[in-house]
Amino acid sequence: MPSATITRQPFLRIAIAAARPAGPPPQMKTSVFTTATTPVGSGIPNPSPPDAAPDDSFKNHQHRSEAGAAAKIVAVRKDATRRVRPAAHGRLVSALGLGYAYTQISLKENKMNISLRHVFIRSAFALACATLAFAHIRIAPTESAPGAREKYTMRVPNEKQVNTIRVEGEFPAGLQIYDFEFKPGWKIDFKKDDSGKIVGATWTGKVQPYEFVEFGMLGINSKEETNLVWKFVQYYEDGSKEEFTGPVGSRLPSPVTILKKPETTASGSK
Repeated sequence: MPSATITRQPFLRIAIAAARPAGPPPQMKTSVFTTATTPVGSGIPNPSPPDAAPDDSFKNHQHRSEAGAAAKIVAVRKDATRRVRPAAHGRLVSALGLGYAYTQISLKENKMNISLRHVFIRSAFALACATLAFAHIRIAPTESAPGAREKYTMRVPNEKQVNTIRVEGEFPAGLQIYDFEFKPGWKIDFKKDDSGKIVGATWTGKVQPYEFVEFGMLGINSKEETNLVWKFVQYYEDGSKEEFTGPVGSRLPSPVTILKKPETTASGSK
């Protein structure tokens, strides 16, 4: 046993020496990206990127990052521009639409105002005509029978802004007036012809604006069928007057009472 151990040790040293390469031991290199060491010239590929200075690699990486960020900003701005332009276009279209709608509404309002103005003018004209028609001195009734005793009522309206102070009347020739209705605050003066027949009268008093007064008279109609034409003159406090002596249909017509016989029916004639 001792002799066998002694013979093996020199053989192991010789084998280790044969396995070692000739020359100086290999130098170790440290990579920037890893802490592992790789023998120089060992033939094993280095997994690290090519040799470069640490500062240059960092600057290149930073430059690429900044370029990518700038490209993203430009892309975002372009996308925002694409989004803003349709919105601005939509606002422009909406503004034009509102302007057109406002123009149409204004035209409709103008047409409506013109129509209302025309209606107002026509209504005012009709009201004025009606006022003039009802402002005339009138006699009721407008029809009576020949030879009949009749009560006639004279209505005197005042549509002016001043008081009426006097009314002068001329009675129809075929009518005989014999009695009058007196009003408080009024005075009546009679006009007679040479035979003593009452042919007219003057009423003196006061009718305030937009008021009227009525006077009653009793008379005997003519026995013939005819038209009784009344004539009146209305005097105002400012010195003006209105003469209701014109024909029927004029601005200031004379009141007319038609005398005609009542129509008889077949049963009444038997």
